[in-house]
Amino acid sequence: MNVSVLVPWTPGCPHREAAWDHIRATYASEFPTWEIITGDGDTPDGYSRTRAILDAESRAHGDVLVIPDADVWCHPGLAVLAAVENGWAIPHNLVHRLSAESTERVLAGADWRGLPLSSDNPQDARPYKGHPTGTMVVIRRDVFRLAPPDPRFVGWGQEDDAWSLALRCLAGPPWRGTDDLVHLWHPPQPRRNRRVGNPENLDLLRRYQKARHSQAAMRQLIDEARVMA
Repeated sequence: MNVSVLVPWTPGCPHREAAWDHIRATYASEFPTWEIITGDGDTPDGYSRTRAILDAESRAHGDVLVIPDADVWCHPGLAVLAAVENGWAIPHNLVHRLSAESTERVLAGADWRGLPLSSDNPQDARPYKGHPTGTMVVIRRDVFRLAPPDPRFVGWGQEDDAWSLALRCLAGPPWRGTDDLVHLWHPPQPRRNRRVGNPENLDLLRRYQKARHSQAAMRQLIDEARVMA
């Protein structure tokens, strides 16, 4: 079984670059035989996380794909085994978003679980249940190609909701682990608010929501998207 790590990635932000250097080194240490591929999501209209994932997948050799953001860590070992059997898997349950101060300490070598939480070192948010495809997902290659992410999503938001709906509709529910995922701090992307990125992404998500109970309708949406890939 070959495993590829596909990371949507665009350099240019010092905070994101420092986080990715740390995360990349962790993968190289924990899983030295896994290939690590960064995907380019730059478009004339802005950054597209889905296009970055598709770009990385086009150059990957793995039978199983670990797809994390460049600023998160959760041990994916059990999820890889689960994805082989189930098709796709989510290694984590709760997401722990660190503050800028906590992130600096982690990058300097501290264990994030042992950081003191005080008024001068708060976490950005209380732990919350992670989105199925928003921070890290593990997926068998054939399932990825059955229900790939939609490259028409540009900018922040809604692409993960749509992809999760497509996978659930065409491949069934995921296996879900109970580990914690840590999210290193960086400045947020431009967006309308913390839930909606832009009107175009929201309109496209609504089409996925409408199709979520019909495999035929979902396949039609995905076929439309393949033209863009």
